[in-house]
Amino acid sequence: FTLYINGVIQTGDTITGVTTTAATIVGGAVLDGGTPIVIEFTIT
Repeated sequence: FTLYINGVIQTGDTITGVTTTAATIVGGAVLDGGTPIVIEFTIT
């Protein structure tokens, strides 16, 4: 998957896990609710 925070692509070590209900951010950072988040999944 590819993670974008506020339109900026993030490195692979930013998220430690993705489930159907949550994405765990390294260090437990909490983002502002107004910050756009996009997780792009590639299925092959």
